[in-house]
Amino acid sequence: MTEHTVVYRVSGESVTLECSFAESPNSNDELIGMYLYHNAKTQEEVLYYHSSPGPEKISPRIRYSKRVEKKGSLKKHTITISNLTVEDSGIYRCVYKKNAQSEDIRNVYMLVVSEVAPYSISKKEPEPDGSEKSLPLVLIITVTCVISIMVTMIFIWLIVPKVSSDLYALTLCLIGLD
Repeated sequence: MTEHTVVYRVSGESVTLECSFAESPNSNDELIGMYLYHNAKTQEEVLYYHSSPGPEKISPRIRYSKRVEKKGSLKKHTITISNLTVEDSGIYRCVYKKNAQSEDIRNVYMLVVSEVAPYSISKKEPEPDGSEKSLPLVLIITVTCVISIMVTMIFIWLIVPKVSSDLYALTLCLIGLD
């Protein structure tokens, strides 16, 4: 049984791939190892996980050496690849080996790694151009000018005629017409 899954990630994130060899409960098939391959055509090895000879061991290839982590047993485990790059995009296959001649593809993943998050629409607020900040200042200046003009008009309308009439009366007194 082969399982196909599409996985989307952003550069720098991690992906966890599950590899499982689930045979019938009464099957006594012994596995000698499992390859995780990247890309179907070039079949680049990511790692080889084996139990023969000796205890189970994972052997990552150079490009993945410090970026892979395995959890679980040979028949059912997860492999986490960290610090993903766009170059990590492609097809990943878990290929189990019962002997040197037999291969059994169990899990297939299509990994898509992008530089930025897919489908993210960031709504950027417009940068203030200073007009919002200067609005209160403009309002204060306008109100001050209006008040100044009104005070000047009141002064001219009320005070100047009274002073003018007082000056007129004073002038008449001085020249003796009164």
